[in-house]
Parts: sequence; C-alpha cells; structure tokens
Amino acid sequence: MRLSAERRADRGLIRNVTRGGYDDELKALNLRGKIKWTPAAIPGLEAVASYNRVRRDGGYLYEYSRTDVPDYYDHRISTGDQPSRGKIDSDIAVFNLSYPLADKLKLSSVTSWNRSKVHSVIDTDGTPADLQTIDNRYLYKTLTQELRLNYDSDTLSGLLGAWYYRRTGSIHQNSRINIETPTATIAGLLQANGATPAQAQFISNAYAAQLPVIPVAYNGDQPEKVETMALFGDARLKVTDRLTLIGGFRFDHERNRYAAETVATFNGTLPDPNFMGAPYAGIISLINQGVLGLVSDASSPLASNSRTFNAFLPKAGISMDWTPDLTTAFTVQRAYRSGGSSQNPARAELVPYDPEYSWNYEGSLRSKWLDGRLVLNANIFYMTWKDQQVTAYFGQNAYDYNTVNAAGSHLYGFEVEANAKVARGVDVYASVGHVRTKFDDFDLPQGATSTVDLKGTQFPYAPRWTLSGGVNAEFGGGFTANLNANYRTSVFTGVGQDQAQYKVSGRTVVNGRIGYETDRWSLFLFARNLFNEKYKQYEYAAIHQAILGDPQTFGVGAGVHW
Repeated sequence: MRLSAERRADRGLIRNVTRGGYDDELKALNLRGKIKWTPAAIPGLEAVASYNRVRRDGGYLYEYSRTDVPDYYDHRISTGDQPSRGKIDSDIAVFNLSYPLADKLKLSSVTSWNRSKVHSVIDTDGTPADLQTIDNRYLYKTLTQELRLNYDSDTLSGLLGAWYYRRTGSIHQNSRINIETPTATIAGLLQANGATPAQAQFISNAYAAQLPVIPVAYNGDQPEKVETMALFGDARLKVTDRLTLIGGFRFDHERNRYAAETVATFNGTLPDPNFMGAPYAGIISLINQGVLGLVSDASSPLASNSRTFNAFLPKAGISMDWTPDLTTAFTVQRAYRSGGSSQNPARAELVPYDPEYSWNYEGSLRSKWLDGRLVLNANIFYMTWKDQQVTAYFGQNAYDYNTVNAAGSHLYGFEVEANAKVARGVDVYASVGHVRTKFDDFDLPQGATSTVDLKGTQFPYAPRWTLSGGVNAEFGGGFTANLNANYRTSVFTGVGQDQAQYKVSGRTVVNGRIGYETDRWSLFLFARNLFNEKYKQYEYAAIHQAILGDPQTFGVGAGVHW
C-alpha cells in the first residue's frame, strides 16, 4: 500500500495593480493512494487499484504581463479588472488486473474513471475598464476499458487488444465580448436600400465612430458525448537471430454527438438616431435594427449533430540487430484525428468537419559503446498530413468562424541523445533535435473570407533546433549535484503569411541543484534559470501583453521518506 500527499502554495509573480493581489497565485492539493494485491490462493494474479484526487486553485491557463511598463521582466504586472483564474477539481481511479493464462500467455485489464471540473475566468481586454471577460465552466466524466492478450516466445511476441472509451459532459460559457462594428456590412446594407457607395461609406464610418464595438453578452451550453471502440494488435517476428519484422494495426470506430444552445444579447447603448441630424434619423434607426439583428443571429435553440467515423490504421516495420549493442529499425504507420462538429458563434450554427490523417515514417538507432558506458540513440522522421482541421472565417465579424478541413502539410527532422558515465559517480547527458515544418496546401471552402493563408508557412511553436544537456554527480557520503541547460531557437507564435510579426527569440535556460540524501530524509538547494535569462513564450504586441518565461529563482527543499 502506498499513500502520498502534496500541498503547494505559491504567492505568484504577476501583481494586479487594478484589483490587488497576484493573478498567478496558486494553491494546490494532490492526494494519491495505491494498493497492490497478489493473493497466495491464486498464483500469478496481480491487482492494483489507485486513486488520485487533485484540487487546484491558481492562475488562468495562460498568464499575461504588461510589456508597456519599465523593467517588465523583473516587475511583472497586469491591469485587468476581472479575475484571471483557473480552478480545477479532478478525480481519477484506475484498476489494473493481470493473470497468466499459460507459460507464454498473459491476460490483462485496465479500467479507468475520471471526473474533471474546470472553472476558467479571464479578462480578455486586460485593461482596468470593464470591457470583456470570459467565464467558462467544464464538466466531463470519462470511462475507459482496455483488455490485452500478450504472447511472448523466443521467435514471436505481441499482443491483441480491445479498447472502449466514453466521455460525457458539457461546456457552459458566460462571456461578455466586443465585436468590432462591421462598417463594410453596414455599407452594404445601406447600398441595398438605395444609398450610393460614397454615401454608404460616409454614414457607416460616422456610425462606427459612435459605436466602435458591439458589446455582446454571450451564454452558451455545449453538451457532448463521445464513444470510441477499437481493436488493435502489435507483433514482432524474429526471422533470424538478427532480423525482426514488425507489424500492427488499429481499427477505430467513433460515435460523437455534439450539441449547442446559445443566447446572445446586446449589452450596450445604441447610438441616438438623431446624432447626424433629423434627415438621417431613419437611416440610423435602420442600422441600429441591423446591429440588433446581427446579435440576434448569434442566438439559437438547442441543436445537435451526430457523427460516426471508422479508421483502419496499419503499422509495419523492420528491425536489425547488427551486434548485441547495435540495433537499427524502420517503421511506417498511419494515424488519424476524428472529425466532429464545431459551432460558429456568430451564426449559431453547428458545422460538421471530417477527420484528418497522417503518415509517419521513422528510422531509429539504439546503441551501446565502451562496454556500456556510452549510450547513443537517434531517430529520423518524416510525417505528412492531409485534410487538416483549421479555423476559417466567413466575414460577418471576428466571431464568424468554424472548423474546416483545408490544409495539407509535412514535417521532417531528427533527434540524437547520448548518456555517458565519465567517472565513478559522474554521468553526463545531452540531446539535440531538429525539425522543419511547412503547410503545403491551404484551400478554404466557398464563402470563406479568411485573410490568413497558411500555404508555404511554418507550424507555430515549432523551434528548428532544440539542445539540452547536463551532468549528475554523486560525491559520496550522500552528497549529490546536478547542472543542466536547455536551448531552443526562435519560434513563431502565430500563423499565416505575416507570422514573422509573431516571433519570439530563442533562449537558453540553466538550472542547478545540490543536496544531501539519506534513506530517511533529504535536503537540497536549487536554482532555476540560474543566469536570469529574459525571454518570452508568447507576445501580443498590439495590446502590450506577453507570456514571460520563468524568472531566476533560488530555493531550498526537504523531504522525508518512510
């Protein structure tokens, strides 16, 4: 039996100068329990039950700091008038059961149940003014069941399995958002009622000066149910002492049902029909009715879509043991992401989209050198995607979007890692990764007005180079130390032809730790971002906000074991 508890409290780093306190303040409790049963009356039977309970009250998933203030890395502030919080309640129960049916045959079962409740609140304008806020609540329950039959002999090893997955739950949205007043739409409405293009543009610009944004109170419920059933297998056949064939498959069947009900209401004050004088009062009243109609169009009664998907996902490969310490392999396999339905917030419509598929080709090397003191491994990979699911806009306003299948892309690269014992009690490790990404195709459906063109651009958050390394040392007498560093090149945080505007620079972070350990207790000192590297994870320059990297931190820790 094993029981553990972890309590964490963190004051936070981002001080809210409008509301007081810290946006990223954190309080968390993690409780875990596990029990293992091997009854003497049933030799070979093993049962393991575990339960994990997490309660977390902390900052929102992404925490933004102002970048239009002096020394913003060392004095991180925010100015939003609404809370920036993320409260998570999670319970996970898992039951593992295994039993040998014969000398080389073993049956196992894994059952899991999960309940997650999340409450997320964020001030999306980030200013002291009460303009916009997002308040979402998520509640999901998930049940999975997996059965596996494993076989292991000198020439053949593998498994056959069955999988069941069911998730039920919903999202409740309670938000206040601002939509930029669509002057082009208003001008079109006026021209349809007899105005000249010049008159229509003049009036629509004057109207937008009175009502720059359309404030909307948005409430929505989105219940869903997803069921997945799959059969899968994987096998390795030794043709000779050195040559092994690899094969596998997965047949996936999914049913999902997605529903949505929305209520959108105008949440502001319409311009006075007489602000341009009595001759224009009727026209301004007409525009006011059009604005109310635009908001009303975002409301809808409960509607739902049910979709069913089937996919066959094969895998094949070959492995060669050149020596007992040198193995190479090559595998190819297909993967997919199921389709579904997405809601267009502006039109309150459920729009279906199809699955996306990928092929992954991978070569690998596993090796040991210098009598096992040096381990060197490497992978090289190439992946292609088709029918990628992306977001497309359709012109009414900033919330007139939904998911479509429009992109094709590829990526390729390699990874190399090494671990070496250089002296007694001292080992070093290092790794390097390189990846190149590109959207090859981008064909939007008819009616889409997106100005973002992905063709020829790179994936966001995909650094071309990543490097890491470190050293572990045991000095004897219980003293230990670690020093490590990691580096990544610059990344794009946005997509499209102008993604160069959304680029954050590369960074190198060094961490260290030194401590003393016994069988019963441990004490250690640590340093994170030892050299105080100042870097950004994401930047929204237009509104002077960014997600900043972790600052230089020093601390002390202790542990007790029994």
